[in-house]
Amino acid sequence: MDQGPPSGNKASDQQTVSREQLYEEIWSTPAMHLAATYGVSGSFLARVCDRLRVPRPRPGYWNKLAVGKAPPKPPLPEAEPGDELEWSPADKPPPAPPRAPRLKETLKPKAAKSGTDQQQVSDTAAPAMTEAAQEPNPPRSMRRVPATHSLIQGVVGLIPAGKTTREGYYRPRKRLLPDLITSPKQLETIVRLANKLYRLLEARGHRVRMSNNGDHFHRHDPDPFPSTKQRHYHDSLWHPERPTVVYIDSIAIGLSLFELCEYVEMQYIRGEYVPVSQVSRSAKTLLGNATWTTQQLVPSGEFCLQAYSPYRGTTWNHQWRGKANALTAELEDIVAKLEAQPTTIRHLIKEARLAAEEHAREWEEEKQRYRVEEQAKRRTKALEASHTELLAIIDEWSERKRIAAFFDEAVSQAAQVSEEDKNEIESRLEAARKLLAVADPLTRLKQWRSPEEIYEGMPKSHWERD
Repeated sequence: MDQGPPSGNKASDQQTVSREQLYEEIWSTPAMHLAATYGVSGSFLARVCDRLRVPRPRPGYWNKLAVGKAPPKPPLPEAEPGDELEWSPADKPPPAPPRAPRLKETLKPKAAKSGTDQQQVSDTAAPAMTEAAQEPNPPRSMRRVPATHSLIQGVVGLIPAGKTTREGYYRPRKRLLPDLITSPKQLETIVRLANKLYRLLEARGHRVRMSNNGDHFHRHDPDPFPSTKQRHYHDSLWHPERPTVVYIDSIAIGLSLFELCEYVEMQYIRGEYVPVSQVSRSAKTLLGNATWTTQQLVPSGEFCLQAYSPYRGTTWNHQWRGKANALTAELEDIVAKLEAQPTTIRHLIKEARLAAEEHAREWEEEKQRYRVEEQAKRRTKALEASHTELLAIIDEWSERKRIAAFFDEAVSQAAQVSEEDKNEIESRLEAARKLLAVADPLTRLKQWRSPEEIYEGMPKSHWERD
């Protein structure tokens, strides 16, 4: 069982490990020893090497190395677009690859009736293992690929597990799945269509995968609903944890495949809504006015392949719509159009980068303007406060002089009274002086704060703290 990193090992001391560093370590230290150093299991470390495309020593390598018969160390493959370049030992171990059944064993083709239906089933529901035999000899530029793409092979058993929205779309419990949205009825068809698309792209040398968390790609949300002037509430569509992308000339293009929906007239019969086209004439006659009809959204059986730029700040996207067999026949043209888009997307990325830099520059200028305005407001308040304090000190000094003149006059007149009255007056004057004690001007002047002192002591605004 995989375990998290305990304290006191490399996992707690090191933030990330580059694929180059892992490559050197895996060929200089036996896997079990290296795994213990990082605080993980050997199977977990093997999966990390697979994710980072780091070659590992084969079983028996260390024994052969001890006797000088070990094979040469294979070189580290160059990183391709979309590859993970580093690993954090502190991350929780990724789940082991699911042991999903093969596509042909999981998605059984429907029984065809005749004519057009037979042709449609053969195009959309035939097992993927037979696709390679049905396809003509690939051109020299094409490379051989497995009959079932790795994205489909790894998750096909997980897609049907989940709930259904009010409109009839699947909402799988898992989110780390390819970007496929469909109804239960068309699940087999959309999976096979996605498999054909992914395999064709891989055969042309383009990697199809779910993006990495570090890519920070933006998914263009699909909209399978028909346009309408009125706003309607729809159940939230399922969305994957990461966009599904294809890398063409190091440029990522997002891929979403979803089933469209349409308005259908439905009739309420025995507690449920049934399409009017499926209600028999006898049932309509029997029910009469005891039922009603309404327009409801239901999956249409038609699909939309949406390609888009996942880079933030770019808005390129393109859609292809139609039945599964029509889209299958168009896949060659679709791939050719996708192969022509990297130049356009590069230009959009450059424009988005320049726009982001311009926006950042304008934002810095705006923040600087806010800082200057806030500083000016604080200086004005500080000047007013210092001025008020100084006027208060001057008023106190004028009052002190008036009080001092009063006591001087009282002492002068007390000298002219009898000795008995003089003692009483002097004691009262002493008590009055204590009652009206006022600080001398120099002491009050020391307590006065200049505008700069008040300005420095005032709390700073939000803009000045950035």
